[in-house]
Amino acid sequence: NLINIESEKIILDRNQNILTASDGIQIEDLENLINIESEKIILDRNKKIIISNTISKVIDKNKNLFQTKGFKYEVKNKTININDALIRDVDNNNFEISSALINLKSNSLEGEDITINLNNKFLNPGNEPRLIGEKVNFKNNITEISKGKFTACKKTDDCPPWELSADKITHDRDKKSISYKNVWLKIYDTPVVYFPKFFHPDPSVKRQSGFLIPSFKSSPNNNTFFSIPYYKVISENKDFTFTPRLYAKNQIMLQNEYRKVNKNSKFTTDFSIFNDDGNKLEGHFFYNLNKDLKFEKFDSGKLQLKFETASNDTY
Repeated sequence: NLINIESEKIILDRNQNILTASDGIQIEDLENLINIESEKIILDRNKKIIISNTISKVIDKNKNLFQTKGFKYEVKNKTININDALIRDVDNNNFEISSALINLKSNSLEGEDITINLNNKFLNPGNEPRLIGEKVNFKNNITEISKGKFTACKKTDDCPPWELSADKITHDRDKKSISYKNVWLKIYDTPVVYFPKFFHPDPSVKRQSGFLIPSFKSSPNNNTFFSIPYYKVISENKDFTFTPRLYAKNQIMLQNEYRKVNKNSKFTTDFSIFNDDGNKLEGHFFYNLNKDLKFEKFDSGKLQLKFETASNDTY
């Protein structure tokens, strides 16, 4: 069956046609392009099944690494059952899963009790973005999680400051987006805002329109607020961020930032509107320009312009 097995010890029961191998096992499946390392396996040559109850490593044709406490490989059906497994995919996302069925023919995975620690390329290094769910289904680069949760907060023993809890979470690795169905935004495990549908780019995205990761700030002076920024790519050199802030004291701020970068210049416009429980509006306006003047008769010439104003001194 195009399977090579190497080990230090091999015992063959010819009556049952069962092979037991131990110590430094290397298995190479040339048909399905997978490699397995283990300490002990049992091969039923009649049923074409390989079983191991020891810690093993499986590397598939896509270079995904599965480290499991045991597996059952049904060669004929091209399926592998794993349990208590750690998985690292080619994008350096790390999975923890209690049990899963890998189908080599359809290149899919079904499992239970999943935690996905997403690769944090562009977020603050203090963030630890992760997905947690009861069941997972992976196929065609799409991961679907039922009864799932997402947060980017650093891991602690307590509940995270915020999380998105949904009936269904879908991570599309090609589109690099995470979408939700029937989702609640929870602050310290308390439901606050409900969305029928919601989406945002995954943590590997450097620049794409969509909701950014929410933030929650708590401070002793009661200026506690929650915000969900929305980032819009206008063109190759222009973008815009709209950030509503919802305060605990019945206050709201709408903050906006527009950015433009040209070959020899860049500028940022930042302005906000603040409303305090129906009282008069307050706000600020900032403008910042940096421009290379490119004078022909000078080594360098730069223009830096800043303009800042606020509605009052304490804003």
